[in-house]
Amino acid sequence: RILKLDAADGTLQWYTLLGNDGALAVDPGDLSVYTAKGGHNYGNDGFVYKLDSAGNSSWNSTISLNSYCNFFYVTNVAVDAFSSNPGVVFSENGCFGALAKSDRATGAQQWSILTYDIGRPSIDPSTGEIYAVTNAGAQYDAETIYGVDAGGLLSFANSCEGYTDLNPADSQLYRGGNSGTRGCGTTLAQLNTGTLGLTNWSMDLAGNIGSFDSLAVQPWLGGYVYVASVASSKILVVDPITQRVVTSFNTAVAPKFIAVNPIGGNVYVADDTHPTVFAYGPTGALLWINPNLGGTVTNLATARGLVGTPPSPTATATTTAATSVAPASATLNGTVNPNGSSTTVYFQYGTTAAYGSQTANQVFTGSAVQNVSANVSGLAPNTTYHYRIIAINAGGTITGSDMSFATSVGSTPTPTPTPNPSATPACPVPTARIASDRGSIPKGSTAIISIFPGAASAPMCQNVTIHYTVKTKALAGVDFTLTDQFGQDALTQVVNGPLFLTNLYTSRKKTLSVQIVLQKDSAYYLGNTKATVQLLAK
Repeated sequence: RILKLDAADGTLQWYTLLGNDGALAVDPGDLSVYTAKGGHNYGNDGFVYKLDSAGNSSWNSTISLNSYCNFFYVTNVAVDAFSSNPGVVFSENGCFGALAKSDRATGAQQWSILTYDIGRPSIDPSTGEIYAVTNAGAQYDAETIYGVDAGGLLSFANSCEGYTDLNPADSQLYRGGNSGTRGCGTTLAQLNTGTLGLTNWSMDLAGNIGSFDSLAVQPWLGGYVYVASVASSKILVVDPITQRVVTSFNTAVAPKFIAVNPIGGNVYVADDTHPTVFAYGPTGALLWINPNLGGTVTNLATARGLVGTPPSPTATATTTAATSVAPASATLNGTVNPNGSSTTVYFQYGTTAAYGSQTANQVFTGSAVQNVSANVSGLAPNTTYHYRIIAINAGGTITGSDMSFATSVGSTPTPTPTPNPSATPACPVPTARIASDRGSIPKGSTAIISIFPGAASAPMCQNVTIHYTVKTKALAGVDFTLTDQFGQDALTQVVNGPLFLTNLYTSRKKTLSVQIVLQKDSAYYLGNTKATVQLLAK
């Protein structure tokens, strides 16, 4: 069965029932699909197939070789879409080896040659040159790399056995893998395509991985090399220019098969055991999973041979210290480097690290570090605020670190002295009144409780400290939790600004009613400089 998945989210686009030996390739020219199946008997021809990009049959044909095995198996396929002599190249592994080239348009065989067992061919799209390394395991002592020109002329040289892939943007060929006696092991090498078998450089990755089981190259200039390890369930990302491991990431399954999207460099992984494909970003962020494709996934393919497009660079953003902090306002600061991509920047802020408010969007361009500032107002005096910078461009969303500042205490009016202590005081007795912006709190939402020191009809003329208590309780078997802006509940706390009550949890109900009452303690209404407010969940 052949299936096509959407690269963006992994949804199934189409499938067709077609028996095959695991050979799979996508044409970089028209996005058609090729697969094949061997004759499964000595001397029998192999069967080869082409599907269009919608999964419909374009042609089926055969490939043959005048040899004992003929095409007993057809295990791999690669496509040359752009050279002066294009075609589809099929290979055999398991009964000696062979290569055959067929016409892309008709399936007619152009030529075939006998080899030892070989792995997946790599084709240089600029010349049509085909490269393949023997990968026969313990059966044969081959240790050979083959070079075949577009017309079928064969050359060969000594090589350890393993896997290859070629970067179509710069024609650099890479080899590695195979833990057998004659295998390349955990050594990654860049090969010289001008002198077959000559190594430009090599690096042993044994300190990073336990095995080397597959490789794939980002298909653009300077593209990184992905090295997959089944033993470590890990993928290394190697910079071929510096010959250093840039990063690595663990995979959810052992990555026996990997393929790279030429647009953006996402990596697709399967393990030859489960009916599942995983998609990771270029540096390992899990993007999607398709968990049930109806059968074990035995190969993956994207459009190899196509010069791709690297991912858009992400911005860098840093939160820096707030300035101009006043009782009700402040200036939030940070820096951003758009790294050449138009970047939208804003700040999130609030009285907790959950924030809740944000500043207006600002757009930055260029490739240098730039300062970002935003003024915020309407803040509560003597209150701690959290904030952070957010930067978004085509490369993704970058979040700056959390920082905080505390607003200063506001000025207090001077009380008017009373000329006669025995007379009715000109200054109102300090009391408290409260008001809420809502009578109920939906789950996950916040009610703002405003607490006003002083009489309702006159300004406060004495210093008043508000003490409040947040009460929680269960009614009719419904448990719930309310918290204040300090993340606390059922606690007395000094406050000089609005109180934020958040409904964090309810069971069987989505909304809680809120009843707000004053504590009926006469001691707080006889000139005392305290007023206590009690907030009860109803």
